[in-house]
Amino acid sequence: YANKNAVKALKSKIYFTKHDYTNALKYSDELIKTNQYVFSDTFSRYEKGAPEEVIFELVSSLAFNRGSVFISNYRSDNNPNPAFKPAKSFYDLAKNTDDQRSAFYEIKNEGKLNEFIICHKFDRDWFNVPLLNITDMHLIRAEAIAELNGDKTTAISDVDKIRKRAFGANFSALSPTIGYNNLKDSARAQRRLEFAFEGDWTTQLQRRGAQGENIKIRTADWNCNGMILQFSASEKTAGFVFNPEGGCN
Repeated sequence: YANKNAVKALKSKIYFTKHDYTNALKYSDELIKTNQYVFSDTFSRYEKGAPEEVIFELVSSLAFNRGSVFISNYRSDNNPNPAFKPAKSFYDLAKNTDDQRSAFYEIKNEGKLNEFIICHKFDRDWFNVPLLNITDMHLIRAEAIAELNGDKTTAISDVDKIRKRAFGANFSALSPTIGYNNLKDSARAQRRLEFAFEGDWTTQLQRRGAQGENIKIRTADWNCNGMILQFSASEKTAGFVFNPEGGCN
């Protein structure tokens, strides 16, 4: 069940999406400083049980698997041709031999016409779905600080926690003289790799587009009609106007 910390985590994410970086920083900082959530040394939050860094998760049972959509679309250990596959451009970004997260991705039929990429992140029979976690709070705090030209030492520490976990013995710390823009870019790069295929990145692109960046998603504008959440077909009644669609090809 959700508690006050889960509410704070969700508020931090909402304020972050709204570009209210002051409040996003406030709530993420409060959560991190409680020391109630241990920064995990595992790369996957999608495991049985409750990893120590999870603030709130949807719990699976034998009767109801909350992760079934991830599993049915991405799982590759028992399916030679998953429905959803990483793009080659993302694979090129993620496949860094020094980055231990690269083990999530594998290229099949390399160099052939039927070449494709698979993702191993969801190769399990069932798992809980961690909606709110302390890794996200560190990344929110880091980017919010960079947006506000705030405490650079704290922001660098936040990003480096994630980088150190990923790179292990090959880790090298960010420079203490790094500029705020480069620090923000580093936080965003780690976010993309940490939460790949978990439903986070499109929201981040829309947030940045709404803030004025020239954002394209698969060559389409970030705010094209097809990106708008549509109502369910069951809601259709006389006089009810649905959201516009299309324009994202």
